[in-house]
Amino acid sequence: MADGTKIDGLSRLSDGRWKVSPFPGQDKPIKFVEADERLAVARFHQIRSRTNTVSVPLVDVKPNPFDYIPPTGWTPPTTEMDENSMWSWLREQIMTRPKYVALNTGIEQIGWMTDMLKPTASVPLKKVGEAYWSRSDLRDKESQKCRTTWTQFMKAVAVPTLRDLTPELVAIGFSTSTSLPASSASMAHWT
Repeated sequence: MADGTKIDGLSRLSDGRWKVSPFPGQDKPIKFVEADERLAVARFHQIRSRTNTVSVPLVDVKPNPFDYIPPTGWTPPTTEMDENSMWSWLREQIMTRPKYVALNTGIEQIGWMTDMLKPTASVPLKKVGEAYWSRSDLRDKESQKCRTTWTQFMKAVAVPTLRDLTPELVAIGFSTSTSLPASSASMAHWT
């Protein structure tokens, strides 16, 4: 791919066509023309999924798994289903019957996902630092110390936004920042 990603079974030929390598159920390579790389990848997945089937259990999913304990060695009956059809069906169920899907999968968030707002973009860590050290009550020396410490912190945690921070990353960031104040009075700026 243009970004260096390799997709096992898909390659670009010297004449510009795409080649899908043979796979179970298809003993010859499939070649096609597609100018847009993203569409070529989508078509590759569509071609490969034609023969992909999934085993779908034919038993009800109970909200409490301890309601019934099957005998040892028992396996639930299954049916084979085309993978694309299964995903299509599941999408339709989630869109039209979210509470039913939530009840039967045990994922309650599906039931109220239509009420959820799309998350807003997270604040970049760089902007958090800028907002802090641009405070008017900081002296120049304190402001410079804050910049240095925050830069070290951002380098240590190696995440771009506030939402990406975890308590573990914060601990790593503070433990690796060499310019953190040692006294509790100096720490007042950090709380």
